[in-house]
Amino acid sequence: MENMILHINRHIFSIGGKYDITDDQGALVFKVIGQIFTIGHKLELQDPNGILLAKIHQRILTFVPEYDILVGDVVVATVQKQLFTPLHPLFTVEGPNAHYEMEGDWINWNYEIRANGVQVAQISKQLAFVQDRYAMSIVDGADVAALVCMAIIMDEVAHPQSNRS
Repeated sequence: MENMILHINRHIFSIGGKYDITDDQGALVFKVIGQIFTIGHKLELQDPNGILLAKIHQRILTFVPEYDILVGDVVVATVQKQLFTPLHPLFTVEGPNAHYEMEGDWINWNYEIRANGVQVAQISKQLAFVQDRYAMSIVDGADVAALVCMAIIMDEVAHPQSNRS
């Protein structure tokens, strides 16, 4: 079976932050819309019709970057960037269904996501002129929406200079 390939495109010149997630044919699979005038960064993962699937909320006043992923009003996962991992950035994700780790390379361009020690996705940053762009390969049967939320959080933390223009 083949892995699902998604393309995550962040629009650098958007207010609040905006991402389009497309498939290999360019069809919109998800969109992420950032809210403005909030305390802490808040984003919504929506399907192509604008139906809310999940929310991403940045926790404020934390020692390290932390985000919650919510479905409805229930926190289904908490993502935390580990502090002392300069050569291989590491995020841990704790939720009721799995323990995930996102580990990157030293330039924050390539990440691997593992669920309970098994690789479930890879993220690779691609060169693009007016947006940040990633290719994401996801194994069959994985929680695609949760993995996309994790990729968005990684980008928000790893590349903050192009957030919320």
